[in-house]
Amino acid sequence: MNDRVLITGINGFIGQSLANKLLNLGMQVIGFSRNPIDNNSNKNLILENVDILDAEKVEKVVLKYKPSYVIHCAAIAQVTHNNISDFYQVNVVGTDILLNALSKHSTDQVRTVLFSTAGVYGGGPDYYKKETSPCLPGNHYSISKLAMEKLCQMYTSELNVTIVRPFNIIGKNQQSNFVISKIYNAFKSRQSILNMGDIDTIRDFVPVNVCAEITTDILLNHADCSLVNICSGVGTSIREALSIFTKIYNYCPEIVINNSFIRRNEIKSLIGDPSYMYTVTNNKFKIPEVYDIFADFAK
Repeated sequence: MNDRVLITGINGFIGQSLANKLLNLGMQVIGFSRNPIDNNSNKNLILENVDILDAEKVEKVVLKYKPSYVIHCAAIAQVTHNNISDFYQVNVVGTDILLNALSKHSTDQVRTVLFSTAGVYGGGPDYYKKETSPCLPGNHYSISKLAMEKLCQMYTSELNVTIVRPFNIIGKNQQSNFVISKIYNAFKSRQSILNMGDIDTIRDFVPVNVCAEITTDILLNHADCSLVNICSGVGTSIREALSIFTKIYNYCPEIVINNSFIRRNEIKSLIGDPSYMYTVTNNKFKIPEVYDIFADFAK
């Protein structure tokens, strides 16, 4: 095996953090992106202009580099994305194109990590979602990701696949249409009014750098696990998040509840059970306290 890892969606929020982590380990990183950025800063970083739906190009690049490791991040990840067919084209068909190319052009079982979502659990009965909890996805994004998970079963003889289900991964460079980034930007710029949806929803927040560390460890050291949550096991409501940011900035905009921001089938509470994650990674990683996660935004 070589030390070459392919990351799809490398210019995305999680993809960038993963690339930095793997480059710091001395690995060669091949990145798929529809809008590649300049790669002259690191000789171990090679960016390829690849659309995950371009089967011919995907196969050509896979054959060219023959990576030993793959992390598949490319996806339509915004739940409110308005073109429903995109979810299934990119998240399901795009994954099939990638896995098919890997299965055809690899001599060994390629070590592969696929990013799913905790959203597949939906509003299921378990308060703390375990990997074995029922999946009741309630939107097209989560349904497409569950379909992607099922698709992987077609390739288990050719590829060594682990599916990760991240809960709410957050960080400074996240797009502002994600709730914590939206709150952070409002406090940082001292907006006078902040329009919000349901602020009593509860989520499980994990910093993107910790997500990258856990994912990298699973990729390189734990090929025997097939499905892992990435979560803290701690639930925080959006109302509590607003209160924490108020303490950090000693300021709070006027919070206006806008019903147009409340999604149909909104999950009231989505908290993971990290027990198996800690078992797999031998308790190497600690998720910071929520206050410390948010305070890091203000640095």
